[in-house]
Amino acid sequence: MKVPSPTLQAIATRHVYRYEDEFLYTFKRLSTQRSFKTIKKTAEKIWEKYHQGTRTLPTIEFGTGDRSLGRPLSFTLDRRYIELAPKQRDLLTLIHELVHALGADYHDMQFVNLYYKILKEYLPSYIHDAVHLELVVRHRDLLRPYK
Repeated sequence: MKVPSPTLQAIATRHVYRYEDEFLYTFKRLSTQRSFKTIKKTAEKIWEKYHQGTRTLPTIEFGTGDRSLGRPLSFTLDRRYIELAPKQRDLLTLIHELVHALGADYHDMQFVNLYYKILKEYLPSYIHDAVHLELVVRHRDLLRPYK
């Protein structure tokens, strides 16, 4: 897999994070903090449906998160470990990190396409087109000049 340029990575990451913060987190179903048991059960369901290959579900832990950007952030390490930081133990963060664990290392088109596909199952149907337009179509348009 070709590694995107730092510029492309920065644009893509900012777009995904901004959309999560400004819109997707407004959906209570996605943003409600969950128990470890619920997170694990949901992760198993998503992994079973979307994973192809022999790898097992990554280890998932509630931890302190990565603090390198000044606040605790959840992360995925080597597609084998997911750490959910405090206040990020919700379905949106879990799905985001599972998409990385499923093979999308960067916030590129591979990431947003799979992210949207999984998110659709947790969003009301009336919003699917608007989310697709912003998350997938606009993302593609933002990244196109940098390819």
